Amino acid sequence: MNDPGLDEPIQETSKDVEQDRKDELDFHKEDEQAFLTPSRWWFASTAFPLLAGTFGPMASAFSVCALSENWRVIVPDGPGGNEAHGFNVKDPAWQVPQFQKEHLEILYRALEGYLRSRVVAEN
Repeated sequence: MNDPGLDEPIQETSKDVEQDRKDELDFHKEDEQAFLTPSRWWFASTAFPLLAGTFGPMASAFSVCALSENWRVIVPDGPGGNEAHGFNVKDPAWQVPQFQKEHLEILYRALEGYLRSRVVAEN
């Protein structure tokens, strides 16, 4: 039922239409990528440092709390055994000086960074 000689032009036209659809999809993907790139860059360059700057000092504060409080508990067995009815366990004697050394080092590094920023600001 096909007209002789029309099979090849129909196939070429079909391939052209399919290629146009692929080109259009590629254009939309590139356009979407161009739209998202600035927001991704902002997130990587601003949000991550803000989060690290927020949670870093919080972690240090929690470690100071862990140094000043006994936070380990032995929970009794049996029904109704929970932390409220537990027994506090003190930190081992060898661990306390280690924690103190770490905290003194953190304070020293913070002071050193502050003083360096002051020197740079003056120059």
